[in-house]
Amino acid sequence: MKFAKCLLPVGFVLLLVTASATWSQEDDKKFVKVVSGDTLFVLVRTHYPALPSRWSMIENEIFKMNPHAFSNAKKSSLRVGVLLEMPFYDAPKKQIPSPPPEPEPQRHSLATVGAVKELSGTPKAIDINNEQRLLELGGDVFRGDAILTEGDSAAHLQMNDGAELYIRARSRIVIQDYSFIEAAPTSSRSIITLLKGGFRAITGLIGRHNPASVRINTAVATIGVRGTDFAIRICEPDECSLPDIGAFEPGDYSGVLGGEITISNATGITPVAAGQVMRTTSPDSAPEPAPEAAALIFTDAELALLKPPTEEPMGFFRWLRTRIFGKPAD
Repeated sequence: MKFAKCLLPVGFVLLLVTASATWSQEDDKKFVKVVSGDTLFVLVRTHYPALPSRWSMIENEIFKMNPHAFSNAKKSSLRVGVLLEMPFYDAPKKQIPSPPPEPEPQRHSLATVGAVKELSGTPKAIDINNEQRLLELGGDVFRGDAILTEGDSAAHLQMNDGAELYIRARSRIVIQDYSFIEAAPTSSRSIITLLKGGFRAITGLIGRHNPASVRINTAVATIGVRGTDFAIRICEPDECSLPDIGAFEPGDYSGVLGGEITISNATGITPVAAGQVMRTTSPDSAPEPAPEAAALIFTDAELALLKPPTEEPMGFFRWLRTRIFGKPAD
């Protein structure tokens, strides 16, 4: 009895090997020749080992495809020597889990810090959500906006505290932070970075009540204000020139129409008063006077603000009163 139990597994293995050896293929059809000892049960499990969930279905399909192979139309009576046509089944492909969907980028709320007062051309803005828009007359300007004036376009912005920015052509500025609290102007702040080109700025309530919180950053210096009307322009190599003067050396050119600014870098703090223009070439270089650049950073109309009013010629009687009384009569 023990000997018989040992022989059963060996016989079953021999049947599997024998059945596997009888596999053939003709004209894209698969056939198995039935040998002594084959059963439908064994053949299906031998030739479709990767499809255990379909074994019962495959048995039925083989039975229907090969009625000649079974005696008395019984699945258990498989005839030896016949060729069984076998159905085609591909092994199930391993399911590779899809990667999780990309999370939606977080959208930041936009805070209005000013509006477009005037414009020419098609200046653009890129907000903190990296969405681009064309500036429109009367349209909002938001904290974090990068303002681009390509070609000959330009923009005049009115900020919430009354400050004004005149952004020149071919410029790029970033309104990094602009927070005006009307009820507490001393807690407000304004931080603007100039990356390219230039602009003129007239400070508003933030600059008047809390000037230390107003900063304009460039690659070579930081500008502070003291109730100011000023302009700044970045000149790259071979970028800036005037017909009567020629080319200007690279650097940041800063000038003041009213009030005062300070230029700070590694060399210290340099005050710049009304009527002065300075050039700063690097973070490690002190600003130097550059009066010839006034026409570069200011328009003719802006430069006219620096000229003292022209006095009317003194008439004879006014001259005579001056000689007698020592001062002109009103």
